[in-house]
Amino acid sequence: MTIPVTLGIAAAYFALVADDILLMATAVVAGAIVGTLLMKHGANSWPSRLASSRWPLITAVTLALLMIVVIYPDAVVGIVPQEGSSGSTASFGMGVHAYAGGYMDSALGRTKGVSLTVSFAGTNLSSIQPDNYLAAGLGVHSPGCCVDGIDYGYRHDAYLFRNGNEVLVASAWEVCDYVSACGGHSWKVLMFLNSSEIGVTNLSSEIHLTVEWIGHTVYWAYGVGAGPLRNMTSFAAPPQENPDFDIGVASGSGGESGHYFFQFGIMSRFPIGKGGWSVTMGCPAYLAEPGWVCVEHASTIQGGESYWKLLWKWGEDYPHVEAVSSWDQPVVFAYSPSTTMKNFETLW
Repeated sequence: MTIPVTLGIAAAYFALVADDILLMATAVVAGAIVGTLLMKHGANSWPSRLASSRWPLITAVTLALLMIVVIYPDAVVGIVPQEGSSGSTASFGMGVHAYAGGYMDSALGRTKGVSLTVSFAGTNLSSIQPDNYLAAGLGVHSPGCCVDGIDYGYRHDAYLFRNGNEVLVASAWEVCDYVSACGGHSWKVLMFLNSSEIGVTNLSSEIHLTVEWIGHTVYWAYGVGAGPLRNMTSFAAPPQENPDFDIGVASGSGGESGHYFFQFGIMSRFPIGKGGWSVTMGCPAYLAEPGWVCVEHASTIQGGESYWKLLWKWGEDYPHVEAVSSWDQPVVFAYSPSTTMKNFETLW
């Protein structure tokens, strides 16, 4: 019985480690060839001289570093425009953000939908560097049902570029922790990516973002200003995923950080580092009976602590950001020349 169960678990990630297996197989074949040459030639042959030099060790260390830095997944990798992008919907790839925001600071719960209203009001476009961007949106966790360690993360973000163009990006991730069910190592896969250009808008206009389960499909929708919600895109989720979002906070164990399942925040390729920009976020909300409910309690979080699962974060720290809020007003994120927003401070 053990072997069929093991094979079933392995099937969930085997395709994701195929490149690593191929690399190891190539190394084994190369080592066999070198060993054969050493046996066929004398001590003064080039294979013998190569084996006695430092180059094999240097090569091995370099390959190990490449596997750690490049091949194994980055816990904070996200969706970023490619270098030189001016907002084209076809120019998004994977990279690392600077990130700061807030999270629903309440007990763990589940919902069928989450939403957020964002605005770039008060932003001078010239404050955004030509190779940078200012983004705002939400991220939320979705649980797997059948394999220990596998979970899912969803994002809906609005990207603002220096030329005034605004682009919406929907993304979905599958991750697996470093547990035996995941092969003893972690991995992260971009399952779904879609972008939609909404063009140059009045920066004071509010953009309403939603992500919602209907059946076993996830739908992203948006509205601009007082306009109605429009369906942006949808994704048929994996059958082993529970059709819910986790919201609130789950405490870590064994010295681990907590898991902040429902977050909202700002992102840039790198910190803008000067004034002239601001992002307003209103009513991060979740679906409950009889409808949408604004989050009752929220606290601040920097990228370095933005764990939406055991290893996985939405970005790295964003220095020189302040968050101004009150219980009956939206939160405003903006540049601060002298301070940096701390983690786990109450927003409302």
